[in-house]
Amino acid sequence: MTIRTFWTFLLKLIGLWLILSSFTVISQVFTMIGYMTYGDDGASQILLILAGSLLVLAIYAAIIESQKSTEGV
Repeated sequence: MTIRTFWTFLLKLIGLWLILSSFTVISQVFTMIGYMTYGDDGASQILLILAGSLLVLAIYAAIIESQKSTEGV
């Protein structure tokens, strides 16, 4: 392993970590919006959190699927 491949690998690893961390932040934003909008109404907050989590999972699945389609090329 040369120094150039090491730095390339390290930058890709940091990039993946940042992308996965952004999914956590996005889901926390949905939770915060739920508390700000609905107050203590538990059912509405649960639905908003569930919708936000499903959105994040859909984005994650789309990214994984696009990676699978480019690997075959």
